[in-house]
Amino acid sequence: MHTHVKTTDSTLSAVDARSLERRQARIQRMVPRLDPDLVHLNLVIERNPRKTEFRCSLRLTLDGRVLATTRQHAPAVRTLITESFDRIEAQLNRAREMRIDRRTRLPEGDVETGVTG
Repeated sequence: MHTHVKTTDSTLSAVDARSLERRQARIQRMVPRLDPDLVHLNLVIERNPRKTEFRCSLRLTLDGRVLATTRQHAPAVRTLITESFDRIEAQLNRAREMRIDRRTRLPEGDVETGVTG
């Protein structure tokens, strides 16, 4: 997985960096069949100059599909990373369920066969 992390007016502490690595590994485990060269993760973390607050934008691109979370706000970077990755994982799970549902659905012409047989 290709990862690009950009921080503006802030730095990632060692604890935040470990949290980010764990969440990246978790995303990698959720998409095991995709080529790692086709999975791109972009994370932008900005510190609000007037408040003690951080903003985040996270975008995951995989196999032609883009999953994104924007406008995330939190008082700490670790909380921000957790919330953003939770939302991306929820979107990834919905996409996976849609794909499984599409595979298990009967073709339109086989409605009578599915009911009777």
